Amino acid sequence: MGYGQQDSQELLSYLLDGLHEDLNRVKKKPIVETKDSDNRPDEIVAAEAWENHLKRNRSKIQELMHGQFKSTLDCPDCKRISITFDPFMMLSVPIPNIEYSKFFAYFIYANNKKLPSKVNLVMPSNATATEVAAKLSQLTKVPANHIVMGLVKEHRLVEFVEKDATAHYIKEHPGILFCYEIPGLATNEGGMAIEDKKNFLIKVYISAEPKAFYESEKTISYTRLITVEPLDTLRTVYIKIFEKLRPQFNNYFVKQNLPSQVDLDNRDWQTIEKEYDKLFSEENESKWLYKLFFRDENPQSKAKSKPCNVLDENEKFSTFVQKNGSTEQYMTFEVKISKNTKTELLGLNQCTELPTGDGDEPDPSRGYTIYDCLDLFTRKEKLEKGNEWYCN
Repeated sequence: MGYGQQDSQELLSYLLDGLHEDLNRVKKKPIVETKDSDNRPDEIVAAEAWENHLKRNRSKIQELMHGQFKSTLDCPDCKRISITFDPFMMLSVPIPNIEYSKFFAYFIYANNKKLPSKVNLVMPSNATATEVAAKLSQLTKVPANHIVMGLVKEHRLVEFVEKDATAHYIKEHPGILFCYEIPGLATNEGGMAIEDKKNFLIKVYISAEPKAFYESEKTISYTRLITVEPLDTLRTVYIKIFEKLRPQFNNYFVKQNLPSQVDLDNRDWQTIEKEYDKLFSEENESKWLYKLFFRDENPQSKAKSKPCNVLDENEKFSTFVQKNGSTEQYMTFEVKISKNTKTELLGLNQCTELPTGDGDEPDPSRGYTIYDCLDLFTRKEKLEKGNEWYCN
């Protein structure tokens, strides 16, 4: 060991390794070949690796103190997954020194009769979006595979949150975290809801027409999301947008002591369709609470928003998108509240606060168990291009 300063773990490792070599019953060590897993079952690959280890190592130290752990490398470029089983005599596990990120989120329920909830969260800074979704699922009792997360800046959803995004990234982002309960979507391996090839999430912005010549149009409420299915017509899309705003229209009528034109206790599609037809009939256009526009948000497109009332509402949404040379990913709708509508009566941004019990950061002085250390040791890490294990 020379004259260098060593700690007790290194000393013990040096002594045990020396004892193992002195007691090793294998005097002539063969050369062994390490084979790739090639999608074979873990049990077979592990047994093969252990057999190779025993061909070179047989002693009382090996019998008592040698073990094996599984290592998985997942290349973010070529998507190749390499699995190996490596022997060990000692495990150097890290002692947790966790930094926390404190941020808040708004949770939008699928049942829009239920007000959105503001949720205060305290998460380890390196916690993934999948873990944030699991925490929200625990608090709201909504399955994680029904939760879609996005970052909203100035009332516009600017980015969907990827499953590997960290709590630190969410906190530092200029946008606010909005979490939408959307049943029926596909899920990724972490259990988070994602778009699939059958159903698409379409953004719906809420703005208000200027009431005076010196005012400009502005977005006044957070982005709504609707699910569009392959066979949906434009009319179906319009009614889905209307359905998202029914509670606000109910507020509008009730606060003016007028008979409500919507029945929030009845969520039957036929009922919603009748309400839509009554409120947005052609002969009643001057009293429409809003007008609907569409726009292609493709960065390469310079198209401006266009009114929807010039479209054939019986046309399939997918056909409409293709005709406009766009994709579902970039097609958005905008609800423009009519200037005669008193927006303050709609209650577009009402919410309640959801108690979480997460006041301050967890107390680091509480102490850690061996399981905390093992959990940190086994946490998945993302390889950067400078890492020597990164696939070239």
